[in-house]
Amino acid sequence: MYLIPIAEKGEYSILNNNDWLLQRDSFRQNRESIKDFLDSKAKFINIYEKNPNTDNEIKVGFRHTTSFLFQSQSIIANGNVIFYNSDDFTHLEGLRKLFPLALGYKSYKMISLEDEIKEIKKDITVLEGKIDDLQKRYDNWVNELFEFYTEAINLSLTNRDLDISLSNTDEIKDVLESVIKDVNDNILYKSGSAEKYNDKLKELENKRQQLLRELQTKKVSYNKIVKYETLKEEYNDNIYKEVSKRLSPINWFLEQKGDNLCPFCESETDKAFKQLQTLKELNAQNSKNLNNHELNELTFEKEKKSLISEIRDIEKNIKIFDRNLDNLISEMNSNHFEYQKIYQFTGKVSNFLKNLHLPDTEYFEKLLVLKNTLSSKERDLKRETKKYNKENTLTKVSNSIDKYIKLLPIENNSNSRVLIDPDKYLGIKIEDKINGKSSFLNKIGSGSNYMCYHLATMLGLHDYFNKLALESKTNYIPSFLVLDQPSQVYYPDKIEEINNLELKEKNKTLNNDESEDIQNTKKIFEVCSTFINNTSGEVQIIILEHAGESNWAGLENVHLVDKWRGSDKDGIYSKDFKALIPKNWLE
Repeated sequence: MYLIPIAEKGEYSILNNNDWLLQRDSFRQNRESIKDFLDSKAKFINIYEKNPNTDNEIKVGFRHTTSFLFQSQSIIANGNVIFYNSDDFTHLEGLRKLFPLALGYKSYKMISLEDEIKEIKKDITVLEGKIDDLQKRYDNWVNELFEFYTEAINLSLTNRDLDISLSNTDEIKDVLESVIKDVNDNILYKSGSAEKYNDKLKELENKRQQLLRELQTKKVSYNKIVKYETLKEEYNDNIYKEVSKRLSPINWFLEQKGDNLCPFCESETDKAFKQLQTLKELNAQNSKNLNNHELNELTFEKEKKSLISEIRDIEKNIKIFDRNLDNLISEMNSNHFEYQKIYQFTGKVSNFLKNLHLPDTEYFEKLLVLKNTLSSKERDLKRETKKYNKENTLTKVSNSIDKYIKLLPIENNSNSRVLIDPDKYLGIKIEDKINGKSSFLNKIGSGSNYMCYHLATMLGLHDYFNKLALESKTNYIPSFLVLDQPSQVYYPDKIEEINNLELKEKNKTLNNDESEDIQNTKKIFEVCSTFINNTSGEVQIIILEHAGESNWAGLENVHLVDKWRGSDKDGIYSKDFKALIPKNWLE
């Protein structure tokens, strides 16, 4: 339920009687509107986190505070999960966003700036990828353009000198655009082009021959590796394995006559046995050498792959030279055909160049705007971050938790400290104050330790949240905590047995471990009562327990709400039956 505030007398008078039922649809609320109402009352501003599993966004708000409010039976002694519902990945992402805000080392402005910076960086990465892709595609046309260039030389349309190995796309493009302009101006022959034709033909032939020699060198190197591997396998088969087989009968001889008879002539002597034993040791050493050799064999797979790749690149370049040489040595049959060829050539080149362009300036202008915006947002974030001290905040949180660690039966509690850092992990680490080493909770050990660390952490956090107002910070976390059966790690069945007055005599036989369990269970209630005093009763703790009243008797801050108990005999329920399921339901 929630209350509707009345600003003045007579407002919402329809609510003074049942007449509002006639208009109940106007008062009806759905799930989303209630969530929005709670977010507003808890002072949450709309922030969203992208759901990694769907296209929907996760609204971070009041519902994510449940992580700090509930310690269910399955979580309260869990070594892997400490915050309620954080095993749900969707909820976990919302908690990741909420936690720094709840602790007070981030503001909504910081979170908003961080989200904006994250999106701007993503946009910059995408745009830079587009620009790089267009630039690479532009640069990769260099070989096709050079073929147009050699064809232009053959047609005597240019006398410009370009090197196929050094020229880039822009240089060749400038030459071809100059050729097109000349042809459009009816300049169909370029002085000096015949000389350039012969020079270029000789240059391409020389470079092609150089590539062929390089290709031959690579082939020989590759062949040497293959030949070595073949000889190595043959050597292993013929030498190492053969040697290992020669001495294999030794064990058979040693097992025949013992150590005082010769296995060959059966005379009493240990000489043959000793010689066989020596050979056995040599055979063992030989086997060891063989195994070590096989382990330490050199492999040339990396070199082979590299050579194959280089050979393919050279072959590809040879084909490029071949196409350019073909362009140079192709012959014209007639003047008419030559003119036709020139106009066909310039038309083809002109059309090609129209579709060949660098990334639009619009891309670079947009990229510049994004980078300037990013710099501005990062400056704003830096200024905002200076107002908050994360390290100091997390130290205060650890100190708050530390108070309750010292009160609970935790192993080595005087030297243990809980560390929290939501930006790195959504759980807790336990630090050893002596050696400074820290580890996650599930490395610590027993269920009782897990439960105590859960309890200390939750009490410490709520103690910290309750004091945020003193620092003029907003407390977004509701002031209550529900604990479901924290005594489960201390064997509640035995505790119930002790609480039964009819079994007082039996208590004398209980061992020390069971007595310690009882003391530890009482400690849970004592520490919770201390917490109530520390927070001036402003935070409520609700404990659901099987443990009996003797565990909290006399504690000032414990109030028994009810005992949900009941028994029946042959379907007849006792007068004091008071279970969670009402008696009339069962009857």
